Amino acid sequence: MKKGKKKIKWFFIIFCVVAIIFGISSFAYIKMKEKKEQDHIQEIKDHYQEKMMVLKDTDLLTIDHEEIQKAGKVYQGEMVELEEIQNDYYKIKDTPYYIYYQDVGEKLNENPTEEQEKPYLFWNENAITKSPVDLYQNNTKVVTLEKTIEAPILQKKEDFYTVSIKGKNYQIPTEQIESTIEKENTQEEELKKISIFLIKESKNIEEKLEYLKEKNYTYIQEEDLLSFLNKEVRLKANSVMVLVENTESLSQDLIEKYNITVNNLENIEENYQAGDEQVEKKDRLVYYKVDSNTTLSRFKDMLVGKKEQKITTSVQKIAVLNYHFFYDETGGACNETICLEVKRFEEQLKYLKENGFKTLTMQEFNDWLDKKIELPKKSVLLTIDDGAMGTNTHLPALLAKYDLKATLFLISGWWPMSKYTVGNLEIQSHGHDLHHNDYCKDGSCGVKTLLLSDEELREDLKLSKQTIGDPIAFCFPFYAYNERVINVVKQEFSLAFIGGNQKASRNSNKYKIPRYIIYKNTSLESFKNMVN
Repeated sequence: MKKGKKKIKWFFIIFCVVAIIFGISSFAYIKMKEKKEQDHIQEIKDHYQEKMMVLKDTDLLTIDHEEIQKAGKVYQGEMVELEEIQNDYYKIKDTPYYIYYQDVGEKLNENPTEEQEKPYLFWNENAITKSPVDLYQNNTKVVTLEKTIEAPILQKKEDFYTVSIKGKNYQIPTEQIESTIEKENTQEEELKKISIFLIKESKNIEEKLEYLKEKNYTYIQEEDLLSFLNKEVRLKANSVMVLVENTESLSQDLIEKYNITVNNLENIEENYQAGDEQVEKKDRLVYYKVDSNTTLSRFKDMLVGKKEQKITTSVQKIAVLNYHFFYDETGGACNETICLEVKRFEEQLKYLKENGFKTLTMQEFNDWLDKKIELPKKSVLLTIDDGAMGTNTHLPALLAKYDLKATLFLISGWWPMSKYTVGNLEIQSHGHDLHHNDYCKDGSCGVKTLLLSDEELREDLKLSKQTIGDPIAFCFPFYAYNERVINVVKQEFSLAFIGGNQKASRNSNKYKIPRYIIYKNTSLESFKNMVN
């Protein structure tokens, strides 16, 4: 009896020991399994990056309620953007597809070849593909999808279409295109003709590059031009092409500053020819030559295909118009007779623009007087005195709107030049602090210009020149002058302006250039008579 009880006791002890060992082992196994799973999850998380490269040809997958199905293939070297982790898989951004986490890794090389973004407009139609469909980049197959897709078309070539899918461009062989369907993919204006510029030198080019930047022009490459002429692509209306013959033609600093796409062609004359027109036919590639003598005005004409005006008969007399103040009735009145309401001023500018008048720079006017250049019959010089009311607000905006030029005779000691620095308004001298008509000296009172000594007058003129930056023209304050004053002005300036209400001619005294004064009550008909 005692022996049987002893056996049971040992059996119970052994059972308890086994149970304890089993329990400890099971607990250790569970903990080890949990740690392994945690390590695995951490490995997947540590491996993850937002952008990774496919390390080998691998399957694209869809996951629906844990059911995994093959949906296509992605090939070695393709870069994929990832957005989330699901078990052993990464989801590819903006798609329904997943990829096994070990099939992607860090970049295989530092600078993978990625297709350059092209300045193309979408065609107003989408491509509908067959199934399966192969997607290419840089002539390399990167993805195969086992379903039909629809995507907007960027380029149509005989052997492939370029389409945009999730913000990336892919080529699809034309035999895999089932059909196309009309869509409104873009409302942007399409290019009809394009200007090609051969830049000969960097001198005086920056103002033209600034204009292109201001108007949001797009630079294209030669391959884009040929695709456009072959009607394979659509380009934005504001597109240009820049040619250079060598690296000295356009400085690297300017190329980088303005982000210019430069076509450096060694044998330009083999395929291109100089001319005065935009390009629209493939068999005639014409460029505009741009050098230091090309004015900004002429450059703007080139951008819209306007031919250079050949002057056969030069103008014999030119109207010089004299403005002072500009005001808007809604913002308050102006009681001076030399004030001009903005609506009237705009009427005048509109007339000049619509009737083909050339608004002159001061240098052009001076060169015409000296018989160095000829000017068209419809030429006019717009001048504004002082720099007061509306000159730095209404004036620049309207000049820009109608793309017309004017000259401001600035009282340089009263207002800073920075208030008036705009492309269509140049600044000349109205003296530094001469604009006083109640100045008194040595018992005499009157216009300050007439009362200063030669040396005092010369000091003021020199200070004005230094402030403005070497102007060539002067305007007499209050139209007051005498021969003594003129002799001092001659030493500092090339020409000077007065009143007079008549046109200037080449026979005019260069230091008594007459101007038509524009008053508050100057009618449009009177204005027309002045300029015509």
